[in-house]
Amino acid sequence: MKHPVVAMYLASIIIASSGCGFSPSLLTTRTETETHHVSRIIDEDVKIEDTGEDYGVMLPQRKRMVLTRQRIRYDSTCYFYFPRLARWGLVEMAGIISTESSSRANNMGLGLLGIYNWFTHFNRKETDIFNGYYGRVGMLEWRVPFLGRNWTFGTALFEGLAADSRSGHYMFGILPFTLRYRYPLLNYPTPLTIEPFVNIGYFPNTYLNMGGKLHFGSVGGMNLFAHLGFAIAGSSINNDGDLANNYSFGYAGLGISVLDFHYSEDEMDTEWKYHEPFARRVGFLHLTFLQSSIGSETSLRFFGLNWDGIIVQAGTVAFPADFIMKNFTLGTSIANVVFLGNSTNIPMVGASILPLRATLMYQLAPKVLVEPFFEVNYYPSNFAHLGARINLGDIGGVNLGFQVGGVYGNTGELSSQFVNNYTYDVKGLYFGMSLGLMDFYSSPVVDYYRSLPSCVTPFGEY
Repeated sequence: MKHPVVAMYLASIIIASSGCGFSPSLLTTRTETETHHVSRIIDEDVKIEDTGEDYGVMLPQRKRMVLTRQRIRYDSTCYFYFPRLARWGLVEMAGIISTESSSRANNMGLGLLGIYNWFTHFNRKETDIFNGYYGRVGMLEWRVPFLGRNWTFGTALFEGLAADSRSGHYMFGILPFTLRYRYPLLNYPTPLTIEPFVNIGYFPNTYLNMGGKLHFGSVGGMNLFAHLGFAIAGSSINNDGDLANNYSFGYAGLGISVLDFHYSEDEMDTEWKYHEPFARRVGFLHLTFLQSSIGSETSLRFFGLNWDGIIVQAGTVAFPADFIMKNFTLGTSIANVVFLGNSTNIPMVGASILPLRATLMYQLAPKVLVEPFFEVNYYPSNFAHLGARINLGDIGGVNLGFQVGGVYGNTGELSSQFVNNYTYDVKGLYFGMSLGLMDFYSSPVVDYYRSLPSCVTPFGEY
């Protein structure tokens, strides 16, 4: 496996596009029921007595109340929906400093959090202090009641760990086992925990990865963590030379995860309908196909039209900031790429990690939002992005809209693979159509269970 990081990124896209874990399902929800036996025993009736006269003259009539005792029995069934999983997430990544001493040329070069050098990888490889990498895709964890509170057991679709970029220094597992203990340090306003863990891989590598994390989150599905660990690899299937065989190393790292939701013991004992989503928006991928003021010698075709460029946002989260202004949010994305066009064989492109974004969300109609925004992108490209989006609402996490805006800045330290070792201006105006995938403006799970009736009887629901 020469490119385990790329493989995990592609896997995360496939998982997210399938919607796994981000909709109400038996996987995410535990259902409990209560059945009540109800009896109705009294029915009232009024009878009018006949006076016995038959001369065509209406005489006063007497009324008599009759109580007819009647017993009706039926069942009233009430349903309670709780989180089933202690954790369900899409992807987590970390840059690590391993005990493997080697030339800087052998660094993975992916930078702080395992993401900061995504767009400067070829420029920064020999100066990056994070020589290794850690990543997981498709994480699931359940409670382990017989071990006590805060113990979880789980797995992931993929787990990868690399001391550096050399063959034989990778550990890669499919469906590894995970045992974790969460020791809460802080629960409010955001969770802070210490988490010792043991991960055991058996295919295609056999390995043991153990250590501990200082974990901050989850906040809108975004988490930050610092961890220490030690990994020991046994053998790999067919003794693959790319994978580690009888190899071990220690490591320390800093990481981030997105669309990764953790639930404490108290939260798992709280019904879904009483959960309060912290984020105003959580999204996996948002694309804007645009026509720009600079034009382009090449074009992208989508929606049956030719476009000059594209804006890509991945791993987006926005938090309410009503203390500043009503409907105001502050947020970021794991990665943000703006490509305005290629008018003179020079790509006018800017890329940024964790940009800072401020947005106002005005509701024009049910599920229709107007979102003026201002975004600051600082690394590796330096540019400001001002614009507005009309969001026409989402159906199952897929939403469409229109966007207009302007970009001003430069390519900064963007890799030579994109801009040929030169720094170019990135500036222009654009108009485009947007498409969000797994892009939610509320929690689909919480909204779904809030819409369900609590109890069902033969006479209706309530």
